[in-house]
Amino acid sequence: MAASQGRYDVGDLVRMRATVVSTDGVTPADASTVTWLVMSAGSIGTYQSVAAVGGSIGHAGVGAYFKDVTVDVYGDWVYRVIATGGAQTAEEWQFTVDHSKFSL
Repeated sequence: MAASQGRYDVGDLVRMRATVVSTDGVTPADASTVTWLVMSAGSIGTYQSVAAVGGSIGHAGVGAYFKDVTVDVYGDWVYRVIATGGAQTAEEWQFTVDHSKFSL
């Protein structure tokens, strides 16, 4: 089950975050590659950064990655981060975008 990351409004810029840790489960560690999957209202987009830095995936520090997305539809959003290399993990999170009376 995906962990909840909060509630937002249509049009918000949401910073999705992920932390990769070493095999001890505590110490932050960089991955060789990071793949970011984002799903909303039945659609899915894949954002990948081969070097785990650059492209549309940000790298804020050791093991700390982020992806910014402007949420354009209401409902439940889910994102999955897959890290490979010396630090390997796959985790999912979800957040909710509230309906607006101004939404189409």
